[in-house]
Amino acid sequence: MIDDDEPTYLSVDEVRAMIRQLTAIDATRIFQAARWFSARCGMPADDLQQEALTRLLSGDRHARRNACFAREVAGIIKSLASSECDAAKSGLREVRPPPDGVTSPDLMDPAPSPEALVISLHDDGPMLAEISKVIEDDVQLQLLVEGICDKMRGEELEELLGTDTKGLAAARRKLKRRLQSAFPKGSGL
Repeated sequence: MIDDDEPTYLSVDEVRAMIRQLTAIDATRIFQAARWFSARCGMPADDLQQEALTRLLSGDRHARRNACFAREVAGIIKSLASSECDAAKSGLREVRPPPDGVTSPDLMDPAPSPEALVISLHDDGPMLAEISKVIEDDVQLQLLVEGICDKMRGEELEELLGTDTKGLAAARRKLKRRLQSAFPKGSGL
């Protein structure tokens, strides 16, 4: 039975407590989501993660009371990244060099390391490049492929996507349909 007096969302104090109680696995999952979306929106992963937590702590965003907290934070990160992509597409993000004499911190290059590139080229690089083209317009499918490549399964993928078992199954079916449509006779590579 649901208590009608109990709020649907966590209070700011409860959010603070949830952050303090994060397990290493949940903290890693949140950062993995931030890293994934960072590569897509151009905002550093640390900034995405910090902004999501700041918005929760300020009360600007909310986490559902009975949901997985890490999944809720990942959902906020996804929303922030989407907003950044929309802002960049609409020209609201002007890129300016720093003023003379002022240096800016070097941002981590999101490109894979030389070692990773060699391994990828040798193993699955061409196929993953083709798959990336097929799903470039769907962030959920991109996240699903990334999770699968990181050897995530079941609940881990559900948390990464911010969905339940049915949602994960639907995303997998959607990916399968896209791939079958793009490669009706197999990969051809």
